[in-house]
Amino acid sequence: MRRAALLCLLLPSITWGQEYAKIISHNTVYTIYGQTDATLEEVYRIRINSDKGQRFAMFQDYKDQFRKIGDVSLTVFDPQGKKVKRLGKFDGHEFGFNPSYEISDAKIFVIRADYQVYPYEVEIKSTISLAGYINLDPWIPRGRFNLAVDKSSLKLVRPADLHFNVKEEFVNGKTTAGQEETTIEWEVTNLPAVERKVRYQDFYESEPKVLITPRTFTLGKSNGSSANWANFGDWFLDLNSDPYELDPKTMQLINDEDKADTRHLIRKLYQYMQDRTRYVSIQLGIGGFKSLPTADVEKYGYGDCKALSTYMKNMLEYAGVKSNYILVRAGNDVADVESDFVSNQFNHVYIGVPLTADTVYLECTSQISPSDFTGTFTDDRNVLWIERNKSKIIRSRIYHHSNNVRKSEMKIKLSPEGDANIVSNQNSQGVFFDEIMIYKYAPESYVKEHNQGKFSYNDYAIKSFTYNQPERNLPEFNSTFTLEVKALGRLAGTRLVFPLMPALSLKKFVDGDDLMKYYSIKRGFTLEDEIVVDVPENFWIYSLPEKENIKSRFGSYALEVDFDGSKLRIKRKVVMYKGDYTQAAFDEFKTFFQQLERIESKKLVFNSKT
Repeated sequence: MRRAALLCLLLPSITWGQEYAKIISHNTVYTIYGQTDATLEEVYRIRINSDKGQRFAMFQDYKDQFRKIGDVSLTVFDPQGKKVKRLGKFDGHEFGFNPSYEISDAKIFVIRADYQVYPYEVEIKSTISLAGYINLDPWIPRGRFNLAVDKSSLKLVRPADLHFNVKEEFVNGKTTAGQEETTIEWEVTNLPAVERKVRYQDFYESEPKVLITPRTFTLGKSNGSSANWANFGDWFLDLNSDPYELDPKTMQLINDEDKADTRHLIRKLYQYMQDRTRYVSIQLGIGGFKSLPTADVEKYGYGDCKALSTYMKNMLEYAGVKSNYILVRAGNDVADVESDFVSNQFNHVYIGVPLTADTVYLECTSQISPSDFTGTFTDDRNVLWIERNKSKIIRSRIYHHSNNVRKSEMKIKLSPEGDANIVSNQNSQGVFFDEIMIYKYAPESYVKEHNQGKFSYNDYAIKSFTYNQPERNLPEFNSTFTLEVKALGRLAGTRLVFPLMPALSLKKFVDGDDLMKYYSIKRGFTLEDEIVVDVPENFWIYSLPEKENIKSRFGSYALEVDFDGSKLRIKRKVVMYKGDYTQAAFDEFKTFFQQLERIESKKLVFNSKT
């Protein structure tokens, strides 16, 4: 689906950061002539302070059937303010959004300053024509980290009888109403740069911004309304409710299936769809919102999220099973949909199948996800449940600590010098299953880099790695790592000092920053580790740590250590509950987590028998 506004959660506190670039002035003017006719004019001047600010020294926008880029100029001024060069539209370049798996008439257009004598300034002027719009681009004066703003303004000029919904956050507009037209103006000044110390989602919520959408809109020959979510949902449903025809093979498969077990039927049809289709983004004309016909999906074997979801929905309908579209702002660290502002804030669609006891969710773009598993791409956020006359915002599935489980069995053969050979078998469930997407689809170099970052040892090498998904219908997979670790244990005279917890550090699972005073467990999880260490023959341990059993409102922690004369066995179970901990809760969580860190930082001492 097309680009959508990003909207987010509250930042616990702000830390001013290094200024990579500063907007000296940025003036944005929307002039509305009608539902299918508008212009966007921008003039802004920005100072680039270092090479880290180069990403701000460009014009970048997109064009499609409804959005045309008109005049564009980019002028570069040297540190003394002297004009160096002026670039125009013919100096720009066009790119596909993702040409590797996209069929689209939309293109990204870019003009780069290509200048590196700092600090320098860039002035950009542009005009864009809109031949239909479902919403206007959100105005976010300081939309990125390490960017300061001296002055930024927005003006909306519209006919007096053409109405818009407007949401202001941390900024107030001034309205001038006339008989023929109405003008609203907003301005912000002196916004310092913010350091990238928190999630973008949290940063975004604290930003001054203005969101604008027409109460009624027209795209192509399609008319819609943003009066409420029910109207918006009906518009999407009308676009994607064309008559369909399944091919004879598909109909025969459905006719032959046992309809008594609905959950089993859903799983069989979902796997059938996965086996014969693949994802391709399709953005032709109004294709950012309208599905490719089901007959084409079956004929060509591909489709985008709408087409594949519609195909699945149509198969279920033929089988007598009702299902619903779900619109979502998908991705990691993205803003949540603002439920009180009806507009297109979505970039993805999947399917919900309501049953008597619960709802089955189907991510139709994945060829490997089990039925009823959607993962971190769409979890725990506001989504729009599409139902005729009843569309509404609901919360997407939340994966709890009981779902997100990682079990590890680690066998360590320790040498008298402290080096170790490790075989680590891991079973990953729930949202940990998402990692298999990397192993199946990422380049080998990326997989290597990813795996290298999984472990916290100072000096080690991964000698081998394998993985498998034992059951297609379950969100879990197994992986095995063979490692060589230098100096896992350290000799101190006749003693060998060994870490109490040689498994993954808890820090890898907790997001936090002492300066910002926040900790966050975005998704609750459970870790279960069983470690067996073959202790060298000439070593013995006389003292073992006591059992640990800690319970808190944040989670629980259990640790048990045993030694039988040749093998050291360490068992750990960690449960962390989902939560954001700021202000008073920050100090409480920090005390709890530091207690766990103190336990895991302890050392075991093996004494030589000789």
